[in-house]
Amino acid sequence: MKGLYFVSPESFVGKSTVLLGVGRNFQTQGKKISYFKPLGNLPTREEGLLTDEDAVSARKALGLKDPLDEMVPVVMTPDLAVLFLKSQVTDITKQVKENYEKLSSKNDVILVEGVGNFTEGKMYNLAPKDVAELLDLKVIVVARCETDILADHILEAKEIFKDRLIGFVVTGGTQACREYHHRLLIPYLTGKGINFLGAIPQDETLKSISIRELVEVLNGEILCQEDKLDELVERFLVGAMSVDNALRYFRRVINKAVITGGDRSDIQMAALETPTKVLILTGNFYPSNVVLAKAEDAGVPIVLVKQDTLTVVELVERVFGRARIREEKKIQRATTMVEEFVDLKAISKALDL
Repeated sequence: MKGLYFVSPESFVGKSTVLLGVGRNFQTQGKKISYFKPLGNLPTREEGLLTDEDAVSARKALGLKDPLDEMVPVVMTPDLAVLFLKSQVTDITKQVKENYEKLSSKNDVILVEGVGNFTEGKMYNLAPKDVAELLDLKVIVVARCETDILADHILEAKEIFKDRLIGFVVTGGTQACREYHHRLLIPYLTGKGINFLGAIPQDETLKSISIRELVEVLNGEILCQEDKLDELVERFLVGAMSVDNALRYFRRVINKAVITGGDRSDIQMAALETPTKVLILTGNFYPSNVVLAKAEDAGVPIVLVKQDTLTVVELVERVFGRARIREEKKIQRATTMVEEFVDLKAISKALDL
């Protein structure tokens, strides 16, 4: 059995994307895989069980059968922190080791997902370095292209994980950013003995979020087209201008959400004349029957929310910055991108697969 640990110097850099793509590739090779997150840092409840959001998503995306309570032995909560601070609990690494060994006995490869950075979990002796040593894991670092300290992050990873480090994957970034790194930074790091495993470019599908996620975040009421909630939204626009300007503005962007006041029927109709995925109406103002009929005809869901437009924009910006890989379309896209841009042969070779 082989264990492969995906870590990152910061949150929301595409770690789950790389993990899912690598996992799907192993499955096509006929390998039996499972998922493990030693320290759940994104608490959620699934069928009454306290677990981790990433684990729920990965289990579904990869079609895994192992139980969630084996995949996530420890979930970080305020109560757990208090127990540690009071020294009422001092060691949870034994449970982590036991769960990992259970999964190992049933699978060829375990994909292990890290927390949000290189230090999170230190209080529990479950920071990434601790986990890598405890479970004897090979490590891949996933880091954002658009950061001035990318080289520092990768050098720090080499210092932390030493010979366990297989290499690094860079995600996102503009064309100019990627060209700069390929010309200067990657040769520099490979010269330090750190393997470059690939660069996954910025992708609109991977950055997108589903209408369902927007509804959940905004606690919105769906007024029509409920069967379209799994459609993906790539961008959002705010309608707060004249109708003529709005039409020009809306026509430039496809696969979008339009956020506008519930009392702006003129803007709502303009949005429905263009390639719009969802119309979000703020201020708890119900749309007119004409707008509802137009939305039904266009196949565009309308979501009614109580918040004002500014608050909605802030919430939507936040969720777009934390897009997760849940929908099958995004999972397939992640798989394709990883196959195209990541050196999967080098990873398999490092694991002796």
